[in-house]
Amino acid sequence: MLHLNRLRSSTLRYLRLIIVTLGLLGGNICLELFSNGYSFLFWLPLGLVSLLFLIYLPLLIKRELSLRPVEEQNFTPKQIYAVLGLVNLGVILYAIYSICISTDEEWNNYMVILLFLDICYLAYITPKVLKIIRKEK
Repeated sequence: MLHLNRLRSSTLRYLRLIIVTLGLLGGNICLELFSNGYSFLFWLPLGLVSLLFLIYLPLLIKRELSLRPVEEQNFTPKQIYAVLGLVNLGVILYAIYSICISTDEEWNNYMVILLFLDICYLAYITPKVLKIIRKEK
């Protein structure tokens, strides 16, 4: 793809991450459709597009990134911790939402445990993130 060389390295890294995530999500939906007995007209195209997202597009981006300097190929620690924080906040929001709408007591207990562990993890990585931010200034 000729247009990939116009993008910055950080954009390519995030694009690769998003493409793989979308491929996994599409593959999960494809398997769900297949296991529920839907017609192959629904799950087969979705499965093929998911394979494209999981195999071909990340490989093209990796080839483009491998032509660039090593420093530009990897995520910085600040970027890694930022994504971890955003994912954890998403998990916290999901757990709170699930607790609010669910009537199953056992499921609510699982969500409370998940919420507690996730908040503990955020409390653990926050000082590291602040240290990295101070070091860069």
